[in-house]
Amino acid sequence: MYIEQALFSKLDGTSAITALVGHRIEYIRARQDVKSPYIVFQKISDIPKAKTLDGASPLQEARFQISVFASSYKTCKDIADAIQTAIDGFKGTMGGTGGVSVGDCAHDNDNDLPYDEPTQLFGIEADYLIIYTR
Repeated sequence: MYIEQALFSKLDGTSAITALVGHRIEYIRARQDVKSPYIVFQKISDIPKAKTLDGASPLQEARFQISVFASSYKTCKDIADAIQTAIDGFKGTMGGTGGVSVGDCAHDNDNDLPYDEPTQLFGIEADYLIIYTR
């Protein structure tokens, strides 16, 4: 399983998140017909964590940006908080059986997106750093 699949599985399998967005969790970009509220996430970078005398380490550090879109700012905040509760500080197997071994998941930063007049949606995006074993 890839780290992207594991993160999707974690988000989609967390009842506090799906209670707010259903299963409207998209990778890289939202489908044109997706209803709000919804989540879009993407991997920004994925780099080796360290080198050893024997060569490359199996540890990787991936940066994911997770964006939330909703018709109210409060709903965006509620969803962003549910995501942070679910994955910030997570250690263990992400993605269930056959998932990815995660050493740490850390909330790095977040910011508000400008209100989008055409869609009438608010947005919040946050970056998470996930240290995992390839």
